[in-house]
Amino acid sequence: MEWFIWRCVSSIQVNLARWLWLTILVSSIKISESNFEFLQHPVSQTVQEGGQVTFNCGVSTHRKISYQWQHNNRTIRTDRQPRFTIRSDGSLRITNADLDDSGIYQCTAVAKAKRSQAVRKKAKSRPATLLVEGMCDKAEIVTRPAHTTKFAIGTEFSLGCRCRSSSRGLVRWIKNGDTVSQVRGHLSLDNIWLNINGSSFADSGNYTCYVTIDKLGTAKSEKLEIWVGKKPQIIVPPPYRSSAVIGLEMHLHCLATGTPPPVVRWYYIGPVWSEHVKNSIHNGSAYRVHNNGTLVIGSITEKIVGFYECAASNVIGTATKKAGIYLPVKFLTKPQNTTVVIGKSAFLYCNATASPEPVVSWRKEEGERDEKRFKQLKNGTLLIRDARMSDAGQYLCIAANQLDLKETKVTLRVVESEVIRLSPSHKYSIEAFLGGRRKITCEFHGRPPIKVRWYMVGKKGLPARIEKHGSSLIIQKVALSDAGQYFCHGYNVFSSLTAYVNVSVYDPLRFVQTPKNQTAFIGESVWFHCAATGSPKPKVTWLKHDQGGRPLDAEKYKVFKNGSLLIKNVRSADSGRYFCIAATRVDLRQKTVHLVVKEQPTQAESGPVPVAASNSAPMSYSFVVTAAVVFLTVIIARGNFRW
Repeated sequence: MEWFIWRCVSSIQVNLARWLWLTILVSSIKISESNFEFLQHPVSQTVQEGGQVTFNCGVSTHRKISYQWQHNNRTIRTDRQPRFTIRSDGSLRITNADLDDSGIYQCTAVAKAKRSQAVRKKAKSRPATLLVEGMCDKAEIVTRPAHTTKFAIGTEFSLGCRCRSSSRGLVRWIKNGDTVSQVRGHLSLDNIWLNINGSSFADSGNYTCYVTIDKLGTAKSEKLEIWVGKKPQIIVPPPYRSSAVIGLEMHLHCLATGTPPPVVRWYYIGPVWSEHVKNSIHNGSAYRVHNNGTLVIGSITEKIVGFYECAASNVIGTATKKAGIYLPVKFLTKPQNTTVVIGKSAFLYCNATASPEPVVSWRKEEGERDEKRFKQLKNGTLLIRDARMSDAGQYLCIAANQLDLKETKVTLRVVESEVIRLSPSHKYSIEAFLGGRRKITCEFHGRPPIKVRWYMVGKKGLPARIEKHGSSLIIQKVALSDAGQYFCHGYNVFSSLTAYVNVSVYDPLRFVQTPKNQTAFIGESVWFHCAATGSPKPKVTWLKHDQGGRPLDAEKYKVFKNGSLLIKNVRSADSGRYFCIAATRVDLRQKTVHLVVKEQPTQAESGPVPVAASNSAPMSYSFVVTAAVVFLTVIIARGNFRW
């Protein structure tokens, strides 16, 4: 639906008269050609907005006639305009008349063609005018350019006061409560339009327009907030990337200009840049944002390293700049020059840290790599299988993240004869118990005599508790800090070889509650309490001496998560030895307990029942261990034993 801003009745009547004369002339020609005679022609009408209109139309003929209607020379589609109805007698009915319905209406009669005629005959009635009168009851402010209320300083724009009415009205403009007057070269009033040239920030404000029609009433628009300004511009941006030091304070500057003056806000994006994740920064213990836009980070930590965004905003727009804070790449394990024998595997070690987390990659400086034999492990180590002479040369270990990159070189020698080799029985992973003594060995073979140098990943030196004995290390009083990866570097004047041993430290398995011998009468229930601790967490199970390592009957015997055993409704057959077995994947211990079941005493019997001593019925230790191992093997094989 089009919006009629103003309609001048006199101009409409002149145009309608011209259009009516031409239409009558054309229609008379067509009527004479069609042999139709109109019995009823539509008559011009005037109606109030919201009323109902009926235009009549009819012809005299014995043929079957269909009718069409045109509004301003456009065919009326009743399927798209439900307020319009074309009746069978040819009349047109318009309900709920709208100002846009004003115009020229004409009826077309169409006769069904005879068999001898290829074309159907048509005839048009005389045109009729419709004038829909209405009163403006509400005004609306529109902008030119359209659909915007924010303008850059110096641009030209206009505000229009629209009001649906069939009569002309007087427009008055109000800005921030004051009447707007014309200013030569700057503000001009043109009918409904308020034109602003060379706009400035002073033109910002709340605008309202009033429309008065024939002094009968005044329509008022809603307030429209107009802003004229300059989009923010960051004139002192933060550095795109900055290297930080853990624990130190850091300043990021972000100075911006704009009209009105912009507000600067900071956001933490995270270790990886994302357009969708922004965490607003507020003043607190970790951050301070000054009025000039400077962000102060009190103490750098790994958690707050990453990407930041400075955003300067006002009503006109927003300007942003990215800033990255990173911890520089640092090699934890630099690759060492390595010699490998043809056909053997070579390990080039390289491990780095940074924030964001770096990605380690390898590149051979000269020649090509056989990707089928080369594999990079998760810890950054480069594994070369089935070494060949062409593999010899310099390799570059590259550690990089989004903000930093560092590289280091290593030389790989490939020899034809075996100079230094590691014993095939070398253990790459061993276990040690907390507080105990453990020996770590790297057994190298080769000539001349080989010297061995030891070091541990992440540590500059080894603790005094760890004694060096050539190709072996002896850890006295094992501590949790002794867990980790140890490297043994064997070398002589001709070549060298590096190996590693992963040490896992466990808390020894021990019983914190041991079961006690019990004597019970037939029909009673008996409890045996047994609990163990250690690392990994031990699994507590129970076995009976005379069952050959088979699991206890679950209906009669119930083992609780805390290790306790409940025997319900004991019988003489329940007498005997029971074994509480605590086991981990690295250790196994057991405790033996006795149960004596007696007949219920008669009234003549009295006095305490003696308890059998734990060693009253000797049993070989080998049977106990064998039964425990067999039972655990069955459980593990079935997949029921979880650590």
